[in-house]
Amino acid sequence: AAPALTVTTSSLMVRDELLRTGRYLTMVGRLSLGFDPIRPLPIKVISPPTVIGFTFLKSRSLSPLAERFVEMIRTVVTREAKAVR
Repeated sequence: AAPALTVTTSSLMVRDELLRTGRYLTMVGRLSLGFDPIRPLPIKVISPPTVIGFTFLKSRSLSPLAERFVEMIRTVVTREAKAVR
């Protein structure tokens, strides 16, 4: 069974201090791995799908940079969706 949720914080300092005690676990994104005191555990977490959407203004065009960003996000999301199946 999963441990009970006992502390919720958005403070990185509080999170790190709690982890240092050795009595707490945390979930963070991959980019946070490798920073002391965080070390990955071999646990596969299956999360429900998340809806990602874009909102565009009707009478405005996107800049080339914004168009590239949307294209990149769609590519990544499509690749991740195929990997999950």
